[in-house]
Amino acid sequence: MTFKVRQIRNNLFLSFLVSYLIILIVPLFIGGFIYLKTVNLVNNQILKANNLYLSQLKQTFDVVLEDIDRISLEIGVTNKDVISLAMKDSILDSDRLAIYNICRQLSQYKISKSYLEDIYIYLKKTDIVINPKDCTSATMYYNVYLKDQMDFDDWYRFIQNDYRRALNTLPVLSKD
Repeated sequence: MTFKVRQIRNNLFLSFLVSYLIILIVPLFIGGFIYLKTVNLVNNQILKANNLYLSQLKQTFDVVLEDIDRISLEIGVTNKDVISLAMKDSILDSDRLAIYNICRQLSQYKISKSYLEDIYIYLKKTDIVINPKDCTSATMYYNVYLKDQMDFDDWYRFIQNDYRRALNTLPVLSKD
């Protein structure tokens, strides 16, 4: 009789154990499944948001680059003062009004375009840089405006090249 009672107890214990394990395991599986689906959904939403942000950033850069291209064409092709000064071997006193007009035009571009940190025109034959504030030699311009930002040789090599509708990066010295 004791053996029967013990067997009933063991069977009862096993049935309770199995039922409790089922009650415990089913919610764990459901919770794990929901968690995995949620993680997947959040990752997809993050990827979509990042792609949208990158697309908007690309559009913004495209607009800015098109604007810079338009400005460079306006200055280099349609501005008669720039064209005439670029062809001269030396700057005369009679050219001061043309330089003033170029400075004023560059100043207007710089004021109206907040993304322009600096804008200048380099005249290769005369080794002169015209910017919104003044007209100086290339060496003087570098010493006043760019000395702390980049190496002179890199900058001078950059302005000596012919660039037509090309965007180039300039090496910048670290400020450490």
